[in-house]
Amino acid sequence: MNAPATPAAKPTAPSEKPSPSALMTLATIAGGLVALATLLGFVLHGCGHVAYSTYLNDWGVQEGLFPQTADWKVVRGYYAIVLQGSQLISDIPWLLVFYAFCGMTIAIFVANLPTVQRTAFHDWFAARPFWVREPVKAMAGSAAVLYVALTMTLIGTLLALIPGWLGERAGHHQALKEREAIKNEDGAKLPSAELWRDGKKEVSGKIIASSEALVAIYDQDLDLVRTLERTGYEIRSGKAPLTGK
Repeated sequence: MNAPATPAAKPTAPSEKPSPSALMTLATIAGGLVALATLLGFVLHGCGHVAYSTYLNDWGVQEGLFPQTADWKVVRGYYAIVLQGSQLISDIPWLLVFYAFCGMTIAIFVANLPTVQRTAFHDWFAARPFWVREPVKAMAGSAAVLYVALTMTLIGTLLALIPGWLGERAGHHQALKEREAIKNEDGAKLPSAELWRDGKKEVSGKIIASSEALVAIYDQDLDLVRTLERTGYEIRSGKAPLTGK
């Protein structure tokens, strides 16, 4: 008897490799995420810088004496956007937003209008002399380009001003809140500090800003902000409430 035939082995399917189109899609997505993260970091950095500068200026402290690192500016910008975002809707210049919306709506509507075939106006206009017809067409095209450019500029300017506007509001709000707490003798909500030198307390109040060489502190006894060198000073933080005059 003949032995039963052995079934032939099935060919192994080659491993599937990502197609070039899939790789291009992934690369595009990754590039978009990187660009978005870069733009977000730039916005947070700018917002934090404006918030910090406004805060120091409201206290009468020179910003250049107390530089802040980029990381802290990003963090401050994040908090500024989060804290001020709740008031953004009520304080947005809605009139400018309405004008920008109407402008974009009209531009899109005009661009999507169906092309009209020959009309009596086309025939009349085509019969005009060349030196009349072509300048009019050029002016109409220039007006359309200028209209779109102005509309896009208005929208871009509005979007670019929002981070700085939020940062400025956050800086003003922080300084105003601290000043009101001092004025209303509600200093328990603020961290108090004391500057000691040679075993003697010289200044008591709230630290506004500090660096390796300088410290800006609100002196509750003199009711003003002082900028002092940190050399020789010991900074002590106490739990006693900060009371103002």
